[in-house]
Amino acid sequence: MLGKLIKHDMRVLSRVLLPMFLGIAAISLLSSLALAFNVKNLGENVHGVLQTVLSISTGIFTFFGIIALCAGTLVTLFLVVRHFYNSVMSSEGYLTFTLPVTTGKILFSKMLTGYIWMILCAVLSLLCVFLLILVGSAPAGSFINTDIFRFIGEGFSELSKYWESSYTVFLVEVLLSCIIAPLELLLQIYVSIVIGSMISRKYKILTSIGIYLAISIVTGILSSIITAFGSFSGYYDNVEVFASAIMRLFSPMMLASMVFTLVCSAAYYFVTRYLLTNKLNLE
Repeated sequence: MLGKLIKHDMRVLSRVLLPMFLGIAAISLLSSLALAFNVKNLGENVHGVLQTVLSISTGIFTFFGIIALCAGTLVTLFLVVRHFYNSVMSSEGYLTFTLPVTTGKILFSKMLTGYIWMILCAVLSLLCVFLLILVGSAPAGSFINTDIFRFIGEGFSELSKYWESSYTVFLVEVLLSCIIAPLELLLQIYVSIVIGSMISRKYKILTSIGIYLAISIVTGILSSIITAFGSFSGYYDNVEVFASAIMRLFSPMMLASMVFTLVCSAAYYFVTRYLLTNKLNLE
């Protein structure tokens, strides 16, 4: 039954998100092509009205490409949260909780499908930005800018000078943080919606926003305290020594932050499941 729940939630969200993702990809591709064939790459072969048209077209496509990437992330989060609210906390919740499945599985399905779509949106955004940079910054006579890869390699080499261990550890920690962060965000919103809806039946959304802000303030303070244990004091008269000190402290601080994020995510999940199981009243 859990598989059917996940399939249903994925299908419901895909009706809007999948066409939106295809649209974002198309706009990003057009923006990249517009930059690739910009007048700066066409040299002196374009003049007058055609030059103006190409310049305006490039600017328009690039503008809408950036807007589409920014709006896509927000719209994805909004649709995922709206789907959770409508299917759990609104009148539709009566039908949801009559299904022959536990509350934990219902919550897990909403969490997993929402998380999958948020990760897909993040991957799509990164690919579109990389395509825009790779193609849009290409020099005259080239379709892509191969110097980007050399620049990335030099950046890692420079980073390794100040990193006592392999910078692979740094990449792994950053990647794990990026994977965990959307999950915590989603579960924090879920628990805020559930608590807010139970506190105020008339102003559910406003109360949920207030609960979310309160949780964010508390967790922000706690996170600062935890990461402060890895802070350092002292005066560094050498930039390289200062950079090396930061790098040595960055890894344990990242690890502490990830552990704290996982603990918060688990707390949000179990509190939400408990409230939906024992305290939910849709009347």
